[in-house]
Amino acid sequence: MLRRYYSTRTNDDTYLRSFSCDEVDLQGVKKPESEVRHSFVYAQKYRAAATFGFGRVHRLGSQAWTPNSKTGEMEGNPSISGDISRYMCSLRRRKVQGGETAKSARAITHVTFLIVMWHLFL
Repeated sequence: MLRRYYSTRTNDDTYLRSFSCDEVDLQGVKKPESEVRHSFVYAQKYRAAATFGFGRVHRLGSQAWTPNSKTGEMEGNPSISGDISRYMCSLRRRKVQGGETAKSARAITHVTFLIVMWHLFL
């Protein structure tokens, strides 16, 4: 669904690059070991950027991407769709099963916090 929406808006394949974190491509074929795979945190940041881009730049707002009951056309922000949410949950599960340490994109230790505060107030 998202690919159909995005392909009508631009000729760029930027959306398809978001799957660089996964071990399989869009057709379900396992990627070769030589191909770079990014972390789950990278995927979270990429989704946040897409949400901002669709919401603010393309003015699609912060509503979930759903079909309009009258016209049947999709409306809302495509990066907030249920499909993308399920993909992100399954990507995290696969990354953890593959040995990646589960961490938040916002994770910060108290030491890092103190260093940042030290530099801000000096």
